[in-house]
Amino acid sequence: MKTLLCIIHSPSNNTSLIEQKVSEKLKSETSNLNIIIKNPFFANTEDILKADGLLIGTTENLASMAGATKDFFDRKISNQIFLILFIWLVA
Repeated sequence: MKTLLCIIHSPSNNTSLIEQKVSEKLKSETSNLNIIIKNPFFANTEDILKADGLLIGTTENLASMAGATKDFFDRKISNQIFLILFIWLVA
């Protein structure tokens, strides 16, 4: 079974509702996919390396990603992992 890691920052009721609907839709459309949803404050590099796919959801603040999501990239992903992710996402 494949694993999809969803790192979703949902600080408000509206964004929490979006997170819930995305999760429900993914689970209803896929029977052989293990879906893990984590807040960017609790996700780590090992989570990414164990996953077969990655979905990142964040709010937008002044044309930039939310601070919690940026913190995840800045502090929890080493340059090497970021390069692997970039190549994987672009390919």
